Amino acid sequence: TREFLAPLVLNKADANEVVALPELPVAVHVPDPRALAARPMSPVPLTLWPCAILLTEMLLSVPEVVRGRKVLELGCGCHALVTLAAGHAGATRALATDLAVEAVELTAANLRANPSGTAKMSAAVLDWAFPDECDGLAPGERFDVIVGADVIHTNDMPRLLLSAIDRLLLPGGVALIANMSARSRYGIEEFKRLLAESPIFSATTAAVPAPLLERLSVSNLHDPGAEYELHRITRAPEGPAPRL
Repeated sequence: TREFLAPLVLNKADANEVVALPELPVAVHVPDPRALAARPMSPVPLTLWPCAILLTEMLLSVPEVVRGRKVLELGCGCHALVTLAAGHAGATRALATDLAVEAVELTAANLRANPSGTAKMSAAVLDWAFPDECDGLAPGERFDVIVGADVIHTNDMPRLLLSAIDRLLLPGGVALIANMSARSRYGIEEFKRLLAESPIFSATTAAVPAPLLERLSVSNLHDPGAEYELHRITRAPEGPAPRL
């Protein structure tokens, strides 16, 4: 279904209709969860989370959101699916970023293994607190579209995320954040509060409806009772620096 995107100016189908979304013709490597469980470091950036599947589906079903635009993914993890979807949907440039070096290395390998037409796709380490230190960015570079999947799960993340979006999103640009709701993730209420108070961002939040959630049956991490939301954040064409 795509109806839940209609208020976000992204669609048109009946809310009860399950639309067959285009398949993404890629093969990506994701670490074995059993091996991750035995490691001392966090498995979070090396896991394929359900929100990444949702955001991939969204970009493929509504390619006009990224077609002909420069796209930045924040918190890409290891699989590259969202960035690959942006490339296949017609983005001219798609940069996948994460703070975890190992995750970025795996994403870069997945991007190399799945070239996408004329899209320039790459991966780089990016710290939201110091975005200008990212080697994958040109000096002062900004993007038309920023995407992120399940990038908020602690209370300190919303402020950092919005600070990074402020630095990296072009005036008039849009950020699409797919995340589990406040029932399952810390920081969501703070994220919404900061957006409501922002002088330069306007935001709309839509719950992802049940028909699309049925697509998550392929994920062992999806809880059938879980709630997911899509946040569409638009930056004003011009405006003062944010007071975050």
